[in-house]
Amino acid sequence: MNRILTQLFIIIASTVLVNQINAQTPVSFQTIESSPNAGGPADYSLVGLELSRQLLLEPKLKTAQTELELLDSIVYIESFEGIIYNGNKNEWGYDAEGNKTYYSWYFWNTVTESWMGIQRWDSIYNASDQLSMITIDNWNSETRRWKPGNKIELEYNAEGGLILYANYSWNNVAGDWECSSKTESTHSYTEDNSHIIFSITYNYNSETGEWTPHHRNEINYDSNGNRTLYNASLLDSASNTWVFKTGSFKYEDLYDEQGNQTLASYYIWDSKIDHWKGQGDLLESSYDSIGNETSQLIKNWDVSLNQWVNNSKSVILYNESGLLFKQITCSWDSLTGDWVAVYQLENSINEDGEITSIIESEWNNADSLWVIFSRQDIFYDTYENVILSTFYQLDEQSGDFIKTNDTEYIYNDSGDKLIEEASSYYYDGIPYVIKTNYYYSIHSVSSLNTDIYIETKNPLVYPNPFTDQLSFKLNNNNNNIRFVLELFNSAGQRVWSKCIQNSETIDVANLARGVYFYTLSHDNVKLRGKLIKN
Repeated sequence: MNRILTQLFIIIASTVLVNQINAQTPVSFQTIESSPNAGGPADYSLVGLELSRQLLLEPKLKTAQTELELLDSIVYIESFEGIIYNGNKNEWGYDAEGNKTYYSWYFWNTVTESWMGIQRWDSIYNASDQLSMITIDNWNSETRRWKPGNKIELEYNAEGGLILYANYSWNNVAGDWECSSKTESTHSYTEDNSHIIFSITYNYNSETGEWTPHHRNEINYDSNGNRTLYNASLLDSASNTWVFKTGSFKYEDLYDEQGNQTLASYYIWDSKIDHWKGQGDLLESSYDSIGNETSQLIKNWDVSLNQWVNNSKSVILYNESGLLFKQITCSWDSLTGDWVAVYQLENSINEDGEITSIIESEWNNADSLWVIFSRQDIFYDTYENVILSTFYQLDEQSGDFIKTNDTEYIYNDSGDKLIEEASSYYYDGIPYVIKTNYYYSIHSVSSLNTDIYIETKNPLVYPNPFTDQLSFKLNNNNNNIRFVLELFNSAGQRVWSKCIQNSETIDVANLARGVYFYTLSHDNVKLRGKLIKN
């Protein structure tokens, strides 16, 4: 299964009316979307916790000095008849060990017709390759220079868990950094290896020189590393205890034994009813034995009933090869208390397992049939990369499909890096163009994971799910070639390592039940996949 197709399955299975194919957009600066914290701005303490977890889970292999082509910048431009109406530019820099240490963000000023700064990040890593400090500068439009904004310092315990996240702001009068807030965290583990984090965020009063508790977060992860709970409570001054009140929130998530997310929900505290009130959508998902999502139920919060109620339901179907070929979505009719079909998506799949077209239809009650309203055609290169995606809408008067927009993708000669992505939206035949360019250059680094990873769903390791034994079919005629098998749990910890040969069988009865990720390595090539132990 190619990378584009995998992304497409995820998008189709998780949306109802939007069906866009993502090309293999480069992994750039890791952006972590912070959730709203209790009664304040973005919860930087949570950003720090999640950033710490991600950095700890990223493997970093020490290598000799090597030359690597790394992403330097992304330029996004919107134009119409040659005039730029909107634009963004992102730039990155790297240290000698390949860590991203610099990030800047600009927007296109249509008045001056030049790039204007928005924000710049400079990062420092400690000896353990953990992010230890970030300085954030903001753009001064008058001086057209960067000015100090914030500074973040991070500290970790012996196990690598983030224990301190301190935020400083720049004092223009004193010309120095001053304390703004800090988050102190504690980590604990239960007998089943669940991870619990309690963090308390304090605000600093520069006049009194005192720290004032603002809110407390509780974050729970199960033994597979999946976040199951994240909430915020505030300090009650009368009882000096942490309580839920206006400004508090919580996320609750559930997973099945294979690690698939079956429930996602979000709540805020309603002081009027002194209870949690659902916000947004509650999502319930079901999966088949190999992890394909087969149904998706969306509920909304009913204020009058103070509970979640049905909104829409999708059934997702796969062909014999396990490829998604149809999705049917129904809406809930509260008057009849039944589901009503409203939308259908159908994929055409070629012999290479590539989706070549997507048809969207809506149910016509009067004629009791599906009526097509949209079509998307997809084309690939020899590397199985999407090179063109064209969208059509049905014109009800003429009965013809009218092209509304298309997206072209250009890659490098090796087909492994996206160079340009250009979307054209047609208005009376004149395209409004949105173009994104990706720029790379050669960097000399001395410490980086330079292994070539190949995602595969072929049965190289079987059975899956497994119980006590694993066997290998490496499709290699030379049985003397030895591969290194490594098994990692969902927290990124290596739990098994062994040299194996083709057709060999190993005993893994001592492994705990759960989800595992494997790599089969030979030289600098790694085959990577997912396994489930029952």
